[in-house]
Amino acid sequence: MKLKLAIVGVLILVGAARAAAQTPYIGDYDAELRLASDRKHVDCELMVQRLQELGANTYMWLMWHSPNDWDDLHDFLPLAQEANITVWAYLVPHSETAFQDGKMPYSEPFKLDYVKWAEEIAKLSLEYDNLVGYVIDDFWGNFDKPERFTPEYTRQMVEAGKAINPELRFYPLMYYRQFGLDFVEKLAPIIDGAVAAYPKDRAEIERALTFLNDEYMVPANVTIVYPPDKPSEAGDHGFITQTAKVTEAGQASATFAYADSYQGPTEGYHVMQLRVDDEVVWEEDAAGQDDAEATVGGGRGRPG
Repeated sequence: MKLKLAIVGVLILVGAARAAAQTPYIGDYDAELRLASDRKHVDCELMVQRLQELGANTYMWLMWHSPNDWDDLHDFLPLAQEANITVWAYLVPHSETAFQDGKMPYSEPFKLDYVKWAEEIAKLSLEYDNLVGYVIDDFWGNFDKPERFTPEYTRQMVEAGKAINPELRFYPLMYYRQFGLDFVEKLAPIIDGAVAAYPKDRAEIERALTFLNDEYMVPANVTIVYPPDKPSEAGDHGFITQTAKVTEAGQASATFAYADSYQGPTEGYHVMQLRVDDEVVWEEDAAGQDDAEATVGGGRGRPG
């Protein structure tokens, strides 16, 4: 399995690390320009003009701000095709609709019928070959959940589109921390690539590419999870232990990678610790997402 990776934030669509060199896709998303006389419709001619001025050759057409966005896409595609602009249809998931928040709109007109969306986008792509695929926003947060994108439903959606146009691509929108073993085992076999949003640094991109290119290595690891719907109290904890024999205390050290996915601002409440003989030799506050590698020395031994 080798998948494609689109990077959001630098507006460059790039191939997998070892893919053949190709012209980069330079694109834009959302921020559609509306007609001054009718804010419910996109000014398609002005959109193409502005994209050309930006030097963009790709645009992701979000269908969310107006019930007319799907119809306007039909008008935009031939103009974009003439200007050699590649187009992706962009949909919102359950979490960004009235399904979860009554104040939010749906992608219209097919709402949460993503199988129908895949079929209709595929039909339109046969008419305009510059419509190459579709993206669903914040996909991982809605994946593998009942009444949302179960693996079975996701496969049904993708297969429905490819039954009409085998070349049609589906890319979920994901964040870099979401690429891991669950992604490889559950989602990667179904999709054609991914849109990865907002890289923190080059290391995050390189790490994501290892999972997309089947080049990842997973060291021995353990995960400690606190129930997200349960308030914590002082003294609550989870831990693992490892017994090790130290032969040269002066040279002993421990090196380990760590990560926490909690992004809340609760500084001073929850911490990660490394203890040797019950003495804290390393500590990191869990507030704010963090991942790094640490080495602890000083003659305290080498815990596992």
